[in-house]
Amino acid sequence: MLFIGDHRDHDMRLLSAALESRGVSTEYLRMGLPQDEYVLDWHLEEGAGLVSARGVEVRSQDIARFKAVFCKSTILSDPAWVSVPSEGDAAAEAFGLREWIAALSAFFELLYTEALAVGVPWLNPPNASRLTNLKPYLLHVARTVGIAVPWTACTTAPLGERQPGKALVAKAINKLEYVTEDLQFQTTRLDEHQVSQVTALTAPTPSYLQALVAPCDHELRVYVVGQRCVGVRLLKQPNVVDIRSQGAEESAPSLQAVPDELASKCLLLTRKLNIAYCVLDFCGSQGGEYLLLDITPDGSWFWLEPLAGRVTDQIADALTGQSLVELNQQETHRRTT
Repeated sequence: MLFIGDHRDHDMRLLSAALESRGVSTEYLRMGLPQDEYVLDWHLEEGAGLVSARGVEVRSQDIARFKAVFCKSTILSDPAWVSVPSEGDAAAEAFGLREWIAALSAFFELLYTEALAVGVPWLNPPNASRLTNLKPYLLHVARTVGIAVPWTACTTAPLGERQPGKALVAKAINKLEYVTEDLQFQTTRLDEHQVSQVTALTAPTPSYLQALVAPCDHELRVYVVGQRCVGVRLLKQPNVVDIRSQGAEESAPSLQAVPDELASKCLLLTRKLNIAYCVLDFCGSQGGEYLLLDITPDGSWFWLEPLAGRVTDQIADALTGQSLVELNQQETHRRTT
């Protein structure tokens, strides 16, 4: 099994060890920013007709065996380096970064096509993964399968009378919430002055707003892997808005069975999104109703100590089952027809 991630992927290390103990060999391809000194090389010979993705090569510090797994062509003796513009030229650096993003996006689509052709299961296809970065889109699709969500808006326009009359929280629109390595935009409750601003003024950037769900004494974090749902119950302390600001001891994570009806909707959602792994965060009330707060296509679990090992084992069991192979066979059929 090949893992693709960056230096923060503590979950992948846990999962890799669990899979190795089950007799599954694993490889790790570390992807990050261009500073990691990739070599990216892809070419098409002149002509027309069907081609294979096997002319693609990417090498980084952690890619020693990657060529043997997917790439069949000979490495060029003098590969072309994709250079990053000189440091200090902000516009040129931004352009260079966009070029890298476009090139790597194309590479992963080619790699995915090649994987399907040889029957290699792929957990979350690249194009589907990019769509799952967009929280408004995810919540919209969740509504279509019958999952309840709170009042939510993504807007630069004044809310005016559309304001729901409840306390509001603000969130990042993109799943990448890091402003810098040390600064993260977590879910934040708006005070009266901030609410009056979004109600009356046109904003320079989009605001992603949601009605605060209260009372909410716990959250149910649902890990969907293939056809399996793994539920983790997290206690939510009074006045806490973003449960990630609590310590693990305060959250007291415990495994919890996902109600059948909710599990069925979660599985239907992942099928609609064409992904086989994601994490859904629900706010639970004493009345038993669950409202969906967030969906994360690569949600983590390493911080769920002392429960992380048990969650890892359940995910590893799901990955070594047949459901992922069946999902990829369905996707292969969809693409070929």
